[in-house]
Amino acid sequence: MKKRIISIVLIVVAVLSVTLFQNTFAWFTVDSYLTQSFIVGDVNYELNFTAEEDTREYIIPGDDVLLGTFELINKSTISTEIRFKIVDTVRPEDTGNFEVTFIDSGKWSSKDDGYYYYGTLTTDENGAEVFNSQIPEANNADGVEISFIDSIKYKGDAIEKDEYSGKDSTVILKFQAKQGEYATWEDIGEFKI
Repeated sequence: MKKRIISIVLIVVAVLSVTLFQNTFAWFTVDSYLTQSFIVGDVNYELNFTAEEDTREYIIPGDDVLLGTFELINKSTISTEIRFKIVDTVRPEDTGNFEVTFIDSGKWSSKDDGYYYYGTLTTDENGAEVFNSQIPEANNADGVEISFIDSIKYKGDAIEKDEYSGKDSTVILKFQAKQGEYATWEDIGEFKI
C-alpha cells in the first residue's frame, strides 16, 4: 500500500512538472509580436526667383515689391506641409503689412498666426469645410512645381505716416515645413527681397 501511494504521488508530481514546463516553455517562445514601421524621408523645397531690372528709387504703398517671378518646387521624398510668412525689417513683428496675390488663389490660405498655408479647402461628407494641407511626395528627381506668389504689395492703410520714410526695408519670406500632422514646424529657409 505504501508503494502504491508513493507511486501515485510520483506520477502526479511528474504530470504536474511536465505540464508546468510545457506552459512555461510556450510562454517564452510565443511567435506573435507587433511590428511598427517608421517612414523617414527628406523634406526638400527649392525656391527660385528670376528678377527683373528694378530702377525704382523707392517703393510706395500699392507698388509691387516683387519685380520678377517665383518658382517653388517640391522635391520631398515624403508627404509634407509647407507655410510661409512675410515680414520686413522696419516692422518685423507685424505680418499684416502686405497684400499678397497668388498665381492660384485657391491653393494658399492665410490664418490668424500670420502664416500662409498651402492646401485646398474641401467639403466632407457632413458638409463641413476641411482644409487639406498635405503635399504628396515628388514623383521624380525634378520635383513638382507648386503655384506661388504673383505679387506682394505694401498695404497703404497698414503703414503709418513717415514710419518708413528714409529707412531701408528688406522684405523677408520665412518658410517652414513639416512631415505630418503631429510633427512640429521646422524652419527650412528664408528669402530676402
